[in-house]
Amino acid sequence: MESYSGHILGQYQRMSLAYEVLGDEQKRKRYDSGAWGFDEQQQYAQNFDFDSFLRDFQESKWP
Repeated sequence: MESYSGHILGQYQRMSLAYEVLGDEQKRKRYDSGAWGFDEQQQYAQNFDFDSFLRDFQESKWP
């Protein structure tokens, strides 16, 4: 169960970072231009799969 919780937390962190970038005009311009310096957390946003996140969330709430 702990690894599953960690997976959900990781998905949430990736979604939060994506939202942060999309919600900030300067960050979005940097990302769109390819000038975004990817650190470990920023790389998660690049591979974020929102459908997978929703599926995991629904399964955890309604097994």
